[in-house]
Amino acid sequence: MTFTYDNPFGPNNVYGHSVELLRRLAKVADPEAVHLDVGCGFGSIAASVKALGLHYVGVDIDLDGLQRLKMDGFEVHSVELTNAEESYAALAGVLAGRRLASITILDTLEHVPSPLEVMRALRKLSSGDNAPIIISVPNVTHTEIAARMVTGKFDYTLDGVLDHTHIVNFSAPTLRRMTRQAGLVEVEAFDTKVVEAYRNMHLDKNALPLDTSFYSLVSYIRGQADETATSYQLVRAFLPGPEHGDEPWFTEPSKAPERPFLSIVIRTVGTETFTLRDTLVCLAGQSDQDFEVLLMGHKLDATRQVAVEEVLQDQPEFLRNRIEFVLVNDGGRARPLNVAYKRANGRYIVTLDDDDLVFGNYVEIFRRLHEAQPGRLLRARCAAQTARKSHVTDGRPAAISTGPVEPKYPASFSLLDHLRDNHTPCMSVAYPREVVDIFGLEYDEALTTAEDWDFMMRCYFLVGIAVAPDITSIYRRWEDKPTSAQAHSPQEWLNNRNFIIQKHDALPVVLSPGTLRELRDFHESSSHWGIKTAAQAASVKALKLGTKIRRILGRIKARIRQF
Repeated sequence: MTFTYDNPFGPNNVYGHSVELLRRLAKVADPEAVHLDVGCGFGSIAASVKALGLHYVGVDIDLDGLQRLKMDGFEVHSVELTNAEESYAALAGVLAGRRLASITILDTLEHVPSPLEVMRALRKLSSGDNAPIIISVPNVTHTEIAARMVTGKFDYTLDGVLDHTHIVNFSAPTLRRMTRQAGLVEVEAFDTKVVEAYRNMHLDKNALPLDTSFYSLVSYIRGQADETATSYQLVRAFLPGPEHGDEPWFTEPSKAPERPFLSIVIRTVGTETFTLRDTLVCLAGQSDQDFEVLLMGHKLDATRQVAVEEVLQDQPEFLRNRIEFVLVNDGGRARPLNVAYKRANGRYIVTLDDDDLVFGNYVEIFRRLHEAQPGRLLRARCAAQTARKSHVTDGRPAAISTGPVEPKYPASFSLLDHLRDNHTPCMSVAYPREVVDIFGLEYDEALTTAEDWDFMMRCYFLVGIAVAPDITSIYRRWEDKPTSAQAHSPQEWLNNRNFIIQKHDALPVVLSPGTLRELRDFHESSSHWGIKTAAQAASVKALKLGTKIRRILGRIKARIRQF
């Protein structure tokens, strides 16, 4: 007779992964110490647990599995998991005062009416011996399920992730929040990975092939969001910790935190703090003050850290109170940006270098764009100006402009232009926080240049862009100190550019409304230019041929006259 949940042990399935976690975490083998397998089913891990030197005890409500385990010589008990108090009492009765070495509860919590209550019972049970608890639950956010749900399919199956007997569906965040509320602290993870679960495990001949454009797009978006895109079962190890009863595992949108409109991220290495003073003066004069500042000190020694702190101390109190000074002591150019974007509280996030300037409407224009087209990248126009270091009367360093403010960067955003090079300086584009929180995008820390161009384009492909023609910032080009273009060799820039282009070529992308028109217009103009050029070339050739013929005819006439 076959049973739905009679699954064999395998090194790469949930049972093998769970036993490996036990091997890493369980205390020294003790035949008297109990390993409690809650929801044991047919005891797929029983022999492996015994091999670890522990006394296996299986508990379940299903009698078929318990009967087989008993016939194989293992201790079993029939226990129904209800609320925390009754579940704890029943499991404590099974232990009967024996030392608890470890607990597993594999693919069981999704079947009980209140998994939080069961977790609380297990925490209380394990607290005395500080026993590790291995939990496995199916991952309802697997890429295949995401693709099916987008097309309106949520079909329950006999078993697996969408088992028709499941009561609660789990994702990694759901499991994390629920265990936290119950008082369990995750210490290790060893998920099972399956790419084509429906095609290979459920033998679904109608499963969408992986190489379709649609599936590639869903797979890319899901894969960027977190590391569980192909996790079929979430297999995690926990230890008992403090309860967080005031933090419910379910989300409450009405209790979402109040956020400033804009988080302004400023990187500094602390060498020329007089430019940072100019940048902060610009922020103090904003018409819209709904922003925070994350000042990221990158690899600062003690002297430069003090210099930056002195700048902050000199700021007016209203501005100083909204600046967070964060030290980042490792990584390349992109590291402080990734740290800052994860810490940022704003609804939008923008990077502003510590030697550039913004006008008083900088935040205001971003807000206008948001109100017109929320959720997109927000792009204003950036100008350029040459400058050099000078000194004021008391000898302190200061910046002096040496040229006019020039609108070097385009007022509009052209996808075709941006596919080849960057035409949008970092301070002129703000990102909705969802590109980090939901899509999981980060700056590529392997890049030594052009990391802002790469990040912007990957974000653009997902959320589009809103554009304002207003100039709100000035990119200062310094005449007396190396620019980023000069600090890196031409070959380094070329290598990074080629790497970015190859990376973008490999992405499945979403084109914003109007992009196809831009492509058609470019194609038609190119075609017309080609026809016009060909016609001009033919005309020139005809003129040259006519001139040559006239010259030949002239020579013939001259000879005729000689006769």
